[in-house]
Amino acid sequence: MLRSIANKIRRYDTNLILVVALTIFAIAPLLQPGFFWGAHDARHSVYFLYEFDRSIQEGILFPRWSPDITFGYGYPLFNIYGPLGFYLGEAFHLLGLDLLWAIKMVFATSFVLSGLTMYLFVRRLMGRWAGLIAGLVYVYIPYHISDVYVRGAFAESVALVFFPLILWSFYEAVDNPSPLVLVGAALSYGGLVLSHNGLLLLFSPFLGVYLIFLVVSRARQDARRVQASRRARWALFAKAVARRAWTPLASLLLGLGLSALFWLPMALEFKYVRLDQWLGGYYDYRDDFVYFFQFFSPSWGHGLSRPGPNDDLSFQIGAVPIILSVFSLAALSQMRDGLQRRMTAFFLISLIVVVFLMLPASIAIWQLLPIVIFAQFPWRLLALAMPCVAFLAGSVMASAREADGERAPALAAWALAILIIFASYTYLAPQIIEPAEGPVSLAGMMRFMQSSNQMTGSVAWTHEIPTWSAFAEHVIREGEAPDLRVDLAALPKPRRRLAVDLQDSTTISQQLWVHAEEEGRIIFNIFYYPGWRAYILDKLHGNAQRELEVQPHGSIGRVSVWVPPGEYYLLLRFEDTPARVVGQSLSVVSVLVVIATLGWQLYRTVKARG
Repeated sequence: MLRSIANKIRRYDTNLILVVALTIFAIAPLLQPGFFWGAHDARHSVYFLYEFDRSIQEGILFPRWSPDITFGYGYPLFNIYGPLGFYLGEAFHLLGLDLLWAIKMVFATSFVLSGLTMYLFVRRLMGRWAGLIAGLVYVYIPYHISDVYVRGAFAESVALVFFPLILWSFYEAVDNPSPLVLVGAALSYGGLVLSHNGLLLLFSPFLGVYLIFLVVSRARQDARRVQASRRARWALFAKAVARRAWTPLASLLLGLGLSALFWLPMALEFKYVRLDQWLGGYYDYRDDFVYFFQFFSPSWGHGLSRPGPNDDLSFQIGAVPIILSVFSLAALSQMRDGLQRRMTAFFLISLIVVVFLMLPASIAIWQLLPIVIFAQFPWRLLALAMPCVAFLAGSVMASAREADGERAPALAAWALAILIIFASYTYLAPQIIEPAEGPVSLAGMMRFMQSSNQMTGSVAWTHEIPTWSAFAEHVIREGEAPDLRVDLAALPKPRRRLAVDLQDSTTISQQLWVHAEEEGRIIFNIFYYPGWRAYILDKLHGNAQRELEVQPHGSIGRVSVWVPPGEYYLLLRFEDTPARVVGQSLSVVSVLVVIATLGWQLYRTVKARG
């Protein structure tokens, strides 16, 4: 019996458990009491989840409007900001964790899953010891640690899970296409789309080059297997390219379809928010290039990036990852497997290109591709360097596996694993402090926005960004949000000419009883944005009887409704626009395609076995 158990253990890949176990040093700071409020985006992460939870608690399954941002004027945050991380955080919150622990558990989960996905990708090509080293480098590379403990980049940390998963699944889509692989690649790319806009913009061109490389490499191999003339071989090559490219292209389209409920409205309606807040000032990409020495500098800070070489934020790649990447050159010369050589060479060249694109010398390229400025910081390409460096580090163990028996690579892998963790261990020190604005609450959010001028996103019709509001004053005084969002001071005088009484209020609606002796304007203390619609309701059944025009008003760009005389119920509600309806429809159709594809695969499997 003991021998049987031992045989089963030997057949099981224990390195899967090892990757998770060795990630404990990365997630340990998350398990201590307190929260790292000193991280750049820590407060954003907490209060974004606070807003997301408010909508979910009201039964809004896909929130788009954040009601309390910018001192209560609201903002279409989740219409333009990847929501996947907040769904994960909300899941932890609904399981009983408070918001802070929910955020920390998402960070911990992203650490573990990113290590596992990188491990599985590299194991597929170079073996389990190479996968172990690659997975640990991906977890402990300084930028990953900085992303969590210095920057508090919640959505970005979730997106990092999908980089290796996409590289692995699309490799399989080219090399071993099947319905299951097609769905897996689509889900991985769709996950990235739903995670982080900036990393999506940076990673997608890289993925395109990666797919061209894979398809051309495999097509050349296919064509060489056939003895034919040069002209016939070219024809065979073209057919092989088409055959190898079909599955990954279908996966990309299906992934875009699955995530269309987010990216389609985001792309079409992003112009309705003030872009200068996202692209100018601190976010001007021209001030955030990396100087070459900074890739090797041991300095570590918790401050911000700034123009020039004296940043308070580290951009180092890490001594051990760099040394292992250099050693991959020696490993490359010893590899007998052609696929391993090609893949190692690809990631080596990719790393050189990515590093160049972070240097000031690449500014001309950035200017030629204006859409990439939405990535905001050239140094954000360090996220793209992560899978390259991790793969190259793993490639060192691939050559060791070929040269020696099983025990020697295992000992070498253990030594490297200890070195990787030890080299980054001192960076695992978040700033655990108490928030100056008090505990997590709506009042705390108002104080944070006032003191930091953060979370004050505005819409395209906002010409004067608010610095305070009656809503915020009420929250500070009463400890809760006012239900009525109407600007009573803007109603005609005397009040009886146009009087309103609140009947019902949610995060995305206001229902009023209106008494109007003549036509007048009702102004709501809510930013105007496509989707706000107003109706006169049927008194008996509450159905929409007549739609009224909703317009932006004043320098702040608030919602205003011109109402007719009479007594009636008025409903103001944030609804789906045509772009949102089309996006949701595409996602529903894509989900049905996934179900049908998996069902067909299951049917074929059962039939083959029966």
